[in-house]
Amino acid sequence: MNSSYVLRMARTARMATAARMPRISRMAAAALLLVALGLGLSSCSRKEEVADPPRLVRTYEVRAEQNYESRTFVGRTRAGSESRVSPKVAGAVQQVLVDIGDEVAVNDVIARIDPEPLELQRQAAASRLAGAQAQEVQARAAYSRVSDLYRQELASRSEYDAARAAIDTASASVDGARRQLELAELQLSYTEVRSPFDGRVSARIVQDGENVAAGHPIVMITSRDRLEIQLSVPDTVVSQINRGDEVSVRLEALGNTQLRAVVSGVGGGAALGVGTFPVTLQMLDEDPRLRAGMIAEVTFTRPSNGRVTESSESSEPTEPVFRVPASAVAEDREGRFVFRLRPLNGDEEAAASDGAVSQGASPTSAAANGGEKLMRVERSPVEIGKLHSREIELRSGVQDGDLIITLGLNHISDEMTVRVMER
Repeated sequence: MNSSYVLRMARTARMATAARMPRISRMAAAALLLVALGLGLSSCSRKEEVADPPRLVRTYEVRAEQNYESRTFVGRTRAGSESRVSPKVAGAVQQVLVDIGDEVAVNDVIARIDPEPLELQRQAAASRLAGAQAQEVQARAAYSRVSDLYRQELASRSEYDAARAAIDTASASVDGARRQLELAELQLSYTEVRSPFDGRVSARIVQDGENVAAGHPIVMITSRDRLEIQLSVPDTVVSQINRGDEVSVRLEALGNTQLRAVVSGVGGGAALGVGTFPVTLQMLDEDPRLRAGMIAEVTFTRPSNGRVTESSESSEPTEPVFRVPASAVAEDREGRFVFRLRPLNGDEEAAASDGAVSQGASPTSAAANGGEKLMRVERSPVEIGKLHSREIELRSGVQDGDLIITLGLNHISDEMTVRVMER
């Protein structure tokens, strides 16, 4: 092999080697780039996992309540006092001085009866009294004369007794005539018909000029005192109602206004042919819009296993119930439960602080951001009672003062740390 051939082969090898070197460098650079991107994505993923803060939750504080049952009945308001005002004497109605809706006070004149016939009777009674008094004077004078003669034995005993009896008869006649005059004057005073109490005229029955008999109503007056409510209850309820029980009254005519009333009377027997018992209530709250005849819904409330009495101390004790929002109760294969919250212990607080520091935040910033605090979730099985429109009664699983989560339960798990707004 000559020298020129050897040189040619060496040059060819060097050129091939030079051509391959850039290609290998480019592949190494691409590999390094892919490794760097992978490390960056891994770092970002870890940051996102660490950056997730504890979830903010809405809570409700559980409060114990007495377990009550309510029954509602419909009644009607009526005046505490209602009177058909009528004259005590017969005669022609001279004038009715009031009309429907007028306010009257006690002893106000409501109407006048023609007084002329009764005035004549009073004058006649006065004349009879004057005649009786004159006869009494004459009898006393005759007795005085007979008495002198009797002492002189010029008159008999029978004459003396007759003179004495004449005085007694004349005195009795005077007393009778005086009573007749007083009666005539009293009858004359009855020609002014007066209001028996403060109230409002609810009806006018007689017009001017009409002849009325004694006792015939002229107007009707309802008192301005607190109104009453009359209602009927069945025999299954009447035994649980006592005088003095306070009840709630709702009147639709007043825009569903809620007022208070107290039981003032409970019927001792059922109404004939109905089978219900009458109950009377006295209104405790006043409202100027109240009128007799309004429909009222009356609600009686009592402990579910107790009995309402006049004194709350004598009611039988009942177990408390806990009414919570319906959204606070969840259910899975293990049953119904709520998520209660408890304060973090020392280790949990330290872990929460370490997590905050790893994010570059201060140890307290996660727990005190905007008045928040960190708490630990505990799953608590519950037993439910009655269902209400937006609430559920819990019989077990919670205690008075517990803090429970009310929203987002599907994003919460047992032993999770959450953020709670300071109450």
